[in-house]
Parts: sequence; C-alpha cells; structure tokens
Amino acid sequence: MSSGETSLYSIQCTNCGAPLQIYGGGRVTTITCQYCNSVLDLANHYKVLAQFNSKHRPLVPFTLGMTGKVKGVEWTIIGWVAYKTVDSPIERWSEFFLYSPLYGYGWLIYEEGEVSFGRRVRDFALRGWQDRGGSKSIFYKKGHYLLAEEPYSVEVDFVQGELSYIAKADDKIECWDYSGIKGKTISIEKSKNEIEVYLNERLETKDVYDSFGVKEEVLEEIKKEKEKEAKEKEAKEKENTADKLFDEEDIDDTKKPISTFAKGISLLAAILISTIIYSLFSEKILVKESTSRPFEQMFTVDSSAFISQIDIKAPSPQLLDNLRFKIFKSNKLVFSIDKNGSYTNKTAKTSTWKSGWDDALTIYTKLDEGLYRASLQFVYPSEHNPKISVTIKERVVRLKYIVPLLIIMIIILLPTIKEKFISRKQAKFVWWSLAGLVAMALFGAGAIIFIIIAYSVIQQMSSDKANTSSMSWGDDTSSMSWGDDMMGDD
Repeated sequence: MSSGETSLYSIQCTNCGAPLQIYGGGRVTTITCQYCNSVLDLANHYKVLAQFNSKHRPLVPFTLGMTGKVKGVEWTIIGWVAYKTVDSPIERWSEFFLYSPLYGYGWLIYEEGEVSFGRRVRDFALRGWQDRGGSKSIFYKKGHYLLAEEPYSVEVDFVQGELSYIAKADDKIECWDYSGIKGKTISIEKSKNEIEVYLNERLETKDVYDSFGVKEEVLEEIKKEKEKEAKEKEAKEKENTADKLFDEEDIDDTKKPISTFAKGISLLAAILISTIIYSLFSEKILVKESTSRPFEQMFTVDSSAFISQIDIKAPSPQLLDNLRFKIFKSNKLVFSIDKNGSYTNKTAKTSTWKSGWDDALTIYTKLDEGLYRASLQFVYPSEHNPKISVTIKERVVRLKYIVPLLIIMIIILLPTIKEKFISRKQAKFVWWSLAGLVAMALFGAGAIIFIIIAYSVIQQMSSDKANTSSMSWGDDTSSMSWGDDMMGDD
C-alpha cells in the first residue's frame, strides 16, 4: 500500500460484535460503534469507555467512510461529533473528523445546510488571549477577527466513528467565535482538560456535496425533515404566546376523560378530607377532671362509630408511674392500664408507657355505646399527691393515620392534576411553591422535635433534682407515712 492511500482495516465491536472499519492514522484513540453506540478504546484492547444509546442522532448528508476533496486535498470522513447548545434556544450542528495520510486531520462542519472546513492551529497567541480574559477582538496571521457573539456553552450530543480523544455524553465545552473576512472564523474551545484554537473557512456547499458524492434523495429527505421541524417550532411558539392562560396542548388534554383510577383516588381523598373536617367539630368531651385524689366518674358513650381518646397528664414521669386507670361497664372491667401493662375486655396487652420517661399518656380505645365508670387510683397513696389531669373524648378520628394517607393520595393524583388543571406557564410556579412549603414543613417539624426533646430533657433533669432534694431533706414522719401506705396496699 502506497503512502498516499488511506490505511484501512477491520475490528469487531467488543460490545455487540459488529464489524467496524478503521480509516484513521496513528493519532486516533477511540472509535464509536455505529450499531450499539459504544465508545471503544483503541489503545486498550477495545475496552468500552462510554455509550451514547439515548442521545439524539441528527439527519445529515455525510456518512463515515465518504471520501472527497477540500481545497485540493483528498480527505476521508472517519468520525462524527454532534453538538448542541446548553442554553435556549437549543441549536444543533455536526462536525465530521477528516483524515488525510499526507495532511493529517481536519474538520468538516455542517450547520443548517452550510459547510465549513476547519483545522487546529498551534501558533495562536493563546497565553495573551487568556491574560486579557477573552478579548472582543483578536489578530492572527495579519487577519483581524471580532467576537461574533457572547461566549456560550455546548455539550456533546452524539458520537460515531474514530476520534483523537475520548468523547463522552454531555461533555461540556465553552466556546468563543470570532468572525473575520472572506468567510473565515476562529473558534476557541475550552474543555475540562485543555483549550484548542481552530481556523475555519466557509466552503461552497454544492461543491462539497458533489466531491463527497452526497445523493440528491438524502438532501431531499433532510429538506423535508427541516420543514417538519420548522412547522413544529412555529406551532410551539404559538402555544407559548404570553396572552394565553392555557396553551393549546393543555386545552386539548383537558378534553380527555379522567381515568377511572384517578376518579377512585379522588373519591377516597374527598372522603378522607370530609372525615378530617368532621373530626374537628365532632369530638365530645365525656370526662374532664383535675384532682390530687383518687376519683370515680360516670360517663356515657353515645356512638361506637368512632374511637375514644383518653388523656392522662402528670407533673412528672415518676408520678405517672404511680397511677392506675380503669374503666368499668356494668361493674365489669373493660379497660385497665398502669406502668406494668394494659388490659382490655378482649385481650391482655403488655405494652404501656415508658416508665420513668413519659409524664403524659394518650390512649385510643374502642368503647361500645352505654354507661361507663372511670376510676383513677394511686398505686402508692400519699396525703400530698399532685394534681393529675384526666380527659376522655368520644368520636375521635386519629389524624396521624388519615393525614399521611391523604398526602399519599394527593401525590398519586399529582400527574392528573398537572395534566388537567395546571398549564405549562403555571407549572414552574406551582412546583417551586410546593417545594417551598415542603421545606418550611420539614424545618418546622425539625424545630418542634428539637423543642420537645429539649423540654423532655429539662423536665427529666428537674424531676431528678427534685427527687434527690426530697430524699435529702424529707423528715422521718413523711418517710413512715410512705412506708405505711405501701404496707397498707400490700
């Protein structure tokens, strides 16, 4: 093979096994499989480095392996990189990596039907440009170039074929474009690892197509695709007209019937909301007592449709441990609880409050309709008992279970709510508002938890200090009184 011919050999993709043609020279380091879009390392046994499976494949007139002349030199297309701008409006273009055994490497740039030829330059005064912070005008080889637009960022959108570097999906590049005369431009591209400078020159598109053998049917297909994209863009701009409250797509979506599933979830959510509202007005206090002595009180439960709530509050955890609470119906014990365990008429339960820690107790139990007797006793009676608060309510709804269930249902309904009732213009505001509310709720919950824990610790420390003081300064009479009471109970 003569020195003027392009080297050509085949390999197999290590990911999918497809045959791949190698066109480039010694500086080529990677090849991207055109069948499975895997990036293979040519220097390391064709190891898979990355993949472009989900990326956008543009419709372009050039393909790998095409050969044609540019400025009198024959080039072969060995690689293809598609870029898109990061910021709106999104712009896309393709750059084809060229190889010539005699002249090395270059780029064929295709954008919106226009073609340019570019090569990397290594004699540009890059250090001075950096020191000036990217000036608005530059000079290169007696040519004057002006910054065409503000610097912009692009990312790799698609890769195929051979390259002299490793391209990965979404690689970011910052670009400066400078315009000169006679269709010449200078592009300065800053990636994560280096800064490169390219001198580009606009070419006659038809001459390039003819030289590379681009078929008319391919150009016709590209033309139809561009017309289709233009119509879609025009339709989208109409939808985004500022004076419309809802865009056309949202209006069309609202005509679609709501699914049966969404209707069912909505009905359940409405029931839960009604239950929550009902619970705010339906609670009825049956017993409310604050006393320092044992007591008994009769009360009547009118409805068994809901549960009953019993609240017992003591000044300290140690005093709560000294209590035993019972409920009777027709002189038959139906409920009992103390620090050792609890009991109902249906089953014996061992779980109760945490001894020495809790100073308040909330109990939820099911009481049938009828007349009841509540009884509060002191396990170890004393003449100086503190006041104990007892409250019994009926028709109570446990919101701690209903509210989370309602939140879950609302989350399930969010896609339907967004589709039927929130336009695209309103969506961003709604989601940011929801995020703000959630953040405030989490912050509030954290603050409340901190306050409760701090209060409990302070109460525990105060109680321990009071008990220590009582043991140190208590007289013999009071000690005997406690002993007598204990013996009397035994």
